[in-house]
Amino acid sequence: VPFGPLQSTMKVLLSVLFVTLGCVALAHAMPVEEAAAGTNWAVLVAGSRTYMNYRHQSDVYHAYQILHKHGVADDHIIMMHYDDIAESSENPNKGSVINHVGGPNNYPGVLKDYTGEAATPANFLAVLTGESSQTSGGNGRVLGSKSTDKVFVYFADHGGPGIVCLPSGSGCDELTADKLNGALTTMQQKGMFGELVFYMEACESGSMFDGLLKDNLNIYVTTAANPSESSYACYYDSDLGTYLGDTYSVNWMEDTDKEDVNTETLLTQYGIVKKLTTQSHVMQYGQLAMDAEKVGRYVGSAGAVAARDDGRRDAPADQVSSRDVRLHTFRNRARDAATAAERAHWQSELAAEHTRRNRVVERFHTIAVEAAGYERADRMIGARQSVQNWTCYDNVRAHFKAACHGFDEFTLGQLHTLVNLCEEATVGEAAVHAAIQFVCPHADAQ
Repeated sequence: VPFGPLQSTMKVLLSVLFVTLGCVALAHAMPVEEAAAGTNWAVLVAGSRTYMNYRHQSDVYHAYQILHKHGVADDHIIMMHYDDIAESSENPNKGSVINHVGGPNNYPGVLKDYTGEAATPANFLAVLTGESSQTSGGNGRVLGSKSTDKVFVYFADHGGPGIVCLPSGSGCDELTADKLNGALTTMQQKGMFGELVFYMEACESGSMFDGLLKDNLNIYVTTAANPSESSYACYYDSDLGTYLGDTYSVNWMEDTDKEDVNTETLLTQYGIVKKLTTQSHVMQYGQLAMDAEKVGRYVGSAGAVAARDDGRRDAPADQVSSRDVRLHTFRNRARDAATAAERAHWQSELAAEHTRRNRVVERFHTIAVEAAGYERADRMIGARQSVQNWTCYDNVRAHFKAACHGFDEFTLGQLHTLVNLCEEATVGEAAVHAAIQFVCPHADAQ
């Protein structure tokens, strides 16, 4: 029987209804989190170089293996590292980089987007903000994330008040807190993420976000240390003659290796890492409500398994301040020396390191005295102020770096003196420059 106009209209309406109900049923069959999750992207950065700093690149290689295992595609992971330890002349196991004693080789497959002198602050910021035209060296890959995507950023290196280092140039090419937070704000304004999680391993890493990161950007951060303390290295390997990892970093990664990332929350992981990182204060910044989300939403959810251990965790037993790694390494190498001549060599290196550190302390004490006078010098050395006068701090830090032969991890720990001098209203930037000029031309003769 042919359909009339009314019957045809009813048939169309019923068809639409069935299709709609089918779509609703399908949507309810899918987990809500998965439907809204978007795509995973990641940026992994090791900001140091040389075999003495083995642990930073080792940490980042381990992080890559975690993301790779959990299904984050290589074309959505961007890596920045100097790439000088796997084949280092000091590495007895060429082509191998491990993150704990007796651990697996994490080097195979790591991406080499920005290596060597291409591992720069400018390239890191360009990667974050999706500006390929602003990169130099490397392969030009940058984040291509969208407003529904999850972005994970992990950074491991040395730091100081308001700065972290990248390995180009002198070995500490500084990235400042104001520029990093500016880039994160730009990412949010450009719609480059739904949510972003940032894990940072560095001394004084809290100073990169404390009082600077807004809490309404859908960004969640944890750091290895508060704004005024060192982070810690661990897992010294006598066969390799170096520290293999950093405490905060190995704690979050070993926890991720052991847990079901699709059930563990960021808050649960933070609590575990904070408990096990016993020598520094692991901190949270940004939009803390995000810590209710699952770890797997950021490191990838594929291949997740039920927790594979009994829940017990032990803090690494051999944690040492990152500022003191050179001292401990030389002492350990002297202890493990096979011959008297080798032992004497490392004892000599240890003595020279003590002398060098004493010279650095003397330089900053003299700068404080020359700039602020004897009466205020101790306060300029001992206080821990946050950076407000970025112009002064950037200028005097650059002057010190050029005149006094650059930075190392111990010198970075003294930069709070420059911060304090810049924040002292009655000192002035000119006085700090004059003090640096007075001290450093005579430093080598001291």
